Amino acid sequence: MKPHLPLWVAICGTFLLSCGEKYESANAERKNIVHSVYASGKVKALNQYEVRPLSTGRFLGYTVKEGETVKVGQEIGKISTNIQLNNIELAEMQSQQAELPEYDLMQLRNQILLARKTLEQDSIDYERQNKLFSEGIGSKNQLELRKLKLEASKSQLTILTSKRLQLQKQKRYSQKIAELNESNANENLKFFKISSEIEGQLFSLPLKKGDLVGPQQIAAVVGSGKSFFIELEIDEVDLDKIKLGQEVWIKMDAFSKSFNAKISKITPAIDVKTQSFKAEAVFTENIPFLVPGLTAEANIVIETKNNALVIPQKFLKENNQVETSEGLKTISTGLKSELFIEVLDGLKDGETVLLPLKKKK
Repeated sequence: MKPHLPLWVAICGTFLLSCGEKYESANAERKNIVHSVYASGKVKALNQYEVRPLSTGRFLGYTVKEGETVKVGQEIGKISTNIQLNNIELAEMQSQQAELPEYDLMQLRNQILLARKTLEQDSIDYERQNKLFSEGIGSKNQLELRKLKLEASKSQLTILTSKRLQLQKQKRYSQKIAELNESNANENLKFFKISSEIEGQLFSLPLKKGDLVGPQQIAAVVGSGKSFFIELEIDEVDLDKIKLGQEVWIKMDAFSKSFNAKISKITPAIDVKTQSFKAEAVFTENIPFLVPGLTAEANIVIETKNNALVIPQKFLKENNQVETSEGLKTISTGLKSELFIEVLDGLKDGETVLLPLKKKK
């Protein structure tokens, strides 16, 4: 018994028409078809953060190792700080210099004490002379001399007191300037210390001792060592198709199998350079040995249809036409997957479609 023609075609793969032209063939068959959108991606850690130096300098080395956990504000590495250390030393010298007027102040305090005693005595002498003069004892000239001496004592005390106040004010001002300079110098030291602003695991420490570094360079990558996600880059034409919660199939070169994830975040801003937008997908299964930076390919499931009549996409010609043994037929199409396209109308189950093979030169 001869095999049925479509089965024969499926077995042979190609056959000759009367004109002698060779064709590749396929049968319209029932399959589960999935319409998905392709995206490239990269693995990132939850709360992933790139630590960058705050200033330019020569890198002195790391104080931590990859894989360690760091706390908020913990030092990761250092940059050369000669200028800042000089500034701190200068501020400390200014602070010491601000204490120099203390010796002069001590002398002034002693002089003021003496001036007060002199004033007190001159005041007593003047009052005594004034009383004697009122009783007719002593001359007016003697009284005037006592008065002049009293006024001179008052003036001397006023001058010394004013000088002391001025010197105290100068000391306070010098101390304040020195304190501010020292505080600023110490505050600026943080610009020469590379620190983490988050708590997390150190995934990467790319700098080498002696490197000239600046704010544009990454000094470390920190993030959660337990939670990871995929950052996806998707063509802008697919923006309206991507929804939160959609299933994603993830394939990474580092693993032999694919993994499942779901869309957790969509950033609808378009990158004008790449004409794409970003989305994030979280894994729905536990994956050991994940690290940030792994590249991935993703298929975002837009729609699924079971037991659909399909043909390979490459058999579809322009204007939704396919070639059959009976000639060209126009079909209605539905879902499209990476390899297949759904046939809604125009073909029957098992019907054969043809594709002319290119002739070898």
